[in-house]
Parts: sequence; structure tokens; C-alpha cells
Amino acid sequence: MSNLFYIIARCLRVEGFLLTQFAAEFDQARADLRQWLDEGRIRFREEISDGVESVIPTFLRLFRGENQGKTLVRL
Repeated sequence: MSNLFYIIARCLRVEGFLLTQFAAEFDQARADLRQWLDEGRIRFREEISDGVESVIPTFLRLFRGENQGKTLVRL
């Protein structure tokens, strides 16, 4: 780890996790997220471009950081 001194000097805690550790909670999490979306408590953004001719420009927007949320191309 190249930043180990930085972590130690600032008394930081590093903790990892694996998504599979929470597999038993997936169904409840999915239900909670659906409810929160329906209630408007959380929102998601998506940008939809139309047509095969927009694939490359849309893809390049991802690398420039110009997208907001999920970016899709409708063919």
C-alpha cells in the first residue's frame, strides 16, 4: 500500500467488505429501495440518447464526466 504512512499518521481506519456478506439482506433492501422510490424519498437520474448514431458521442461524454446518473442509448 503506497498510502500506509498517511493512514497511520492520521489514525485512520480502513475496512473492507464483500457484497456477498449481505446477500441475505438483498430482498429486504430491494423492497426498501422500491418503497423509497415510490415515496419520492430518493430519486435517480438518467440520460437517454436515441439512435445508433448517438452511441459514440454518448460514450465519450462518460469520459469527459458530462453525464448525470445512468446514461443509456435507446436503439
